[in-house]
Amino acid sequence: MRRLLALLLLSNVSAYSPLLREGEPVAAQAVGDAPARAAGPGVVYDVARRRTVLYGGVTDSFAFVGSWEWDGTAWHARRGASPPPRYNHGMVYDPRRGVVIVFGGEGPDGKALADIWELDAGVWRERTTTGPPARAAFGAAFDEARGRMVVYGGFAPGASAPFH
Repeated sequence: MRRLLALLLLSNVSAYSPLLREGEPVAAQAVGDAPARAAGPGVVYDVARRRTVLYGGVTDSFAFVGSWEWDGTAWHARRGASPPPRYNHGMVYDPRRGVVIVFGGEGPDGKALADIWELDAGVWRERTTTGPPARAAFGAAFDEARGRMVVYGGFAPGASAPFH
């Protein structure tokens, strides 16, 4: 069964639940605060915590969106430490360890990032590990067989050619 759990569009926010029939949308009703409309965010479903996690993205006025969670009823802004602002980053869920992983993207200064962060039990932590070169606007997936995040393509802003 395909699980399309959350979708953030530039014009509105919609949520999908694995409890509904596939493709049956439910409008995300904001109760109090809600994330701003944004381009280039990361959105994944944290199975261990049963929450959709939204991190990053940039608004029309170039403000950066922080870290938010959808609990199936309302959006909640995450407080405390989080990765530096970014958009066009990769974000996946690692079901083996029950963590959300964020890699790369483009920072407020327009430079590509190469840092790796994990959201583990609701706490963001930077990982000190070697990853691929800095990049933004790439494809990312979690390879369960090998237990690792896989990235493909993208570009380093200011570089003469994209990654292949």
